[in-house]
Amino acid sequence: MHDVVLFHVIALAVVVAGFGVLVALSRVLPPAPRAPTREVHGDADEARGAVRERVADAAFEALARRSGAFAIAASEAVLPLLADLAAEHGEVDWGRVVLALADRRPVGDGGDRAGRRLAESAGLTFLSPRRIPGGDAAEAAAYDRALRSAVPGLVFDVVVLGLDETLGPGGARRDAAAARVAPGRGGAYGLNADALNAARDLVVVAVGDGAAARAAAALADPTPLIAPHFLLDARAAALLRR
Repeated sequence: MHDVVLFHVIALAVVVAGFGVLVALSRVLPPAPRAPTREVHGDADEARGAVRERVADAAFEALARRSGAFAIAASEAVLPLLADLAAEHGEVDWGRVVLALADRRPVGDGGDRAGRRLAESAGLTFLSPRRIPGGDAAEAAAYDRALRSAVPGLVFDVVVLGLDETLGPGGARRDAAAARVAPGRGGAYGLNADALNAARDLVVVAVGDGAAARAAAALADPTPLIAPHFLLDARAAALLRR
């Protein structure tokens, strides 16, 4: 009897020790790489409509089951798409939605103006970079702090990008620093690869001839920096198959 009890005690200790090793490894080993996925729609309007439905469904479901805000990051190119979304989906409690600009272009402030118009019409909270003394690095650091104060853990529920974005697929960079807002090319800056991959859903709108080449490169990359879900129109998808 004593031997049986001793056997079970040893077996349990081995299981517990093994579990502890797995937990420790999970903390030091990099996560398993994800692969980009794709979803093809008949035309550009249908693809953009699918994005709107995807974001609206996620926002409605998340806000129904939790008390906090729903956080979206979007690039300048897709802000008109989100404006249409807000107009079409009144069932979403937009007052509990935080929308952050995913990047700052090197010239102009069109994204900031479009985001503010959207915030005013829909009643959501809009965050965008602020120009301050110290240049791009100082502005990026300040924006990183502002995002962290508004978005717990800087984990967005949804990030929506267009393929022409400075820090989008093919241009996203990983930064070794703790900051998740990183300088890009030509004076731009935005969410880096770590921030994009941390999002619960990362969507890229890829429509038209110009999107096909970049989408193909991202989908063929064996070690992509980011692994989004591409929503393509039939034209872009046809060019991918050539």
